[in-house]
Parts: sequence; C-alpha cells; structure tokens
Amino acid sequence: MSQVLAASQATPQTHHQNLMIIAIDPGVNGGIAWNDVEGPRAVRMPETDGDIISTLRNLQAAGARTIVMELPAKAIFGAGHSALAVLHRNVGFIQGVAMSLGFALLMVPPKKWQKVIGFQKRPGEEQRVWKNRLKEEAQRRFPSVKVTLNNADALLILAAQVER
Repeated sequence: MSQVLAASQATPQTHHQNLMIIAIDPGVNGGIAWNDVEGPRAVRMPETDGDIISTLRNLQAAGARTIVMELPAKAIFGAGHSALAVLHRNVGFIQGVAMSLGFALLMVPPKKWQKVIGFQKRPGEEQRVWKNRLKEEAQRRFPSVKVTLNNADALLILAAQVER
C-alpha cells in the first residue's frame, strides 16, 4: 500500500475548490478512495490505527484537505454486534484523526450518496447481491481501478462528490 500512496504524492488533480477529496467507507471491510494526477485510486481500509493515520497523512501531503466519510446507521440488518462495534469505533477514530490533522470532514448517510449516483438497493435484495451490484457499478465508473468488495463503496462515495 505504501507504494500506491507514495505515487499519490504528486500534485493532486483538482476537484471542488482545487482540493483532492478522500472518500471513506469506515467498515472493517471498507476502504479509502481518492483522485490524484494519475486518476482514481482506492485501497482496502488499513488494518491498524497507525496505518490509518499514515494513510491520511500521506494523502494530506499530496494535497487532500477534505474527507467525506459514510455515516453508518446505528444498526444494520444482518450485521453482527462485533462488526457494528468495529464500524462505529472506526468512525469515531477516523473523525478524531481527521480533526487533529485539520481535514474538513463531511459525514454522508449511505442513502444520500446512493441517491446522488442514482443507485438504490432493491426491495428484498439480499446483501450479497446488493454488494456485488455496487462493485459492478464501481467497476463501470472506474475501469482503471482494481475494484473489490472492500473499496467499491468508497469509490462510489467519491463518485457522488464529483457528481453533486
């Protein structure tokens, strides 16, 4: 991952107000996406707190000033207590790191970014099917990126920021 982040330290591609935006899906199986001079990039959510801090510092050095992070629901159907605990812990940790590093932080509910990109979960749709559709949509929108189930939501959150 450090090679990918090192490559992103060139002058960032311009976005809203000439700032590179970082999009984060904070789940344990989430990811981080951004756009730089070489195009869109995405990585799996770093495994440790130190890795998260390092990733955000590297992206800040590359020109990022804004983080858009998914604001998860308090409860998610089918998710275990352990997964929800990690998710909400990650949200709080990333909020603290973002604030301490001086990032502007926007929290976006899933339904809001999904509405912006025109992509909604179908009634009764199984979670696995839904996540695969999200991955397919991210692959369609970002053909140059190796899209995985881990980084697909982050990429689509990034797409929503560009489209709004």
